[in-house]
Amino acid sequence: MPRPSILVMRLLAVVAALVVVASSRAEDEPKKPPRHAEIIIEVKLVDDSVVKLTLLEGQVEYMTPHGKLMIPVADIRKVELGLRIPEDVASSIQAAAADLGSSQFRKREEAAALLLKHREKSYPTLKLAAKSADAEVSKRAEELLENSKPRCHEPG
Repeated sequence: MPRPSILVMRLLAVVAALVVVASSRAEDEPKKPPRHAEIIIEVKLVDDSVVKLTLLEGQVEYMTPHGKLMIPVADIRKVELGLRIPEDVASSIQAAAADLGSSQFRKREEAAALLLKHREKSYPTLKLAAKSADAEVSKRAEELLENSKPRCHEPG
């Protein structure tokens, strides 16, 4: 039977060999980029609905005329998105804005209700209508703008 010191030496040699093999295998494997912690955010929309998002990246890529810009998510304070109004809704909003000056009371009231229903979508049209030469249209458009102001604001 081998002496204890020889057994210890053999054991140390085996451990050293395993460490060398393990480290060489780690070098052969491609290095994976460190994974960022998932960021969970809540997005509140104009209609008061809330969307919960999980961001998998720690940065947002933004293309500028001067090249690509990488913005850390932690540095983003506010994002404003454009307003896209479907063609059929835009045409009904235009017609309703014109109806604000109708000689029929009921038609004016229906137009105002439709414009209030579309709130932020009707806001740009109401801004134009408020500058109308027709006093009735201008007055009603201004009233509707006042009623929709808490929900809509001009960027800037």
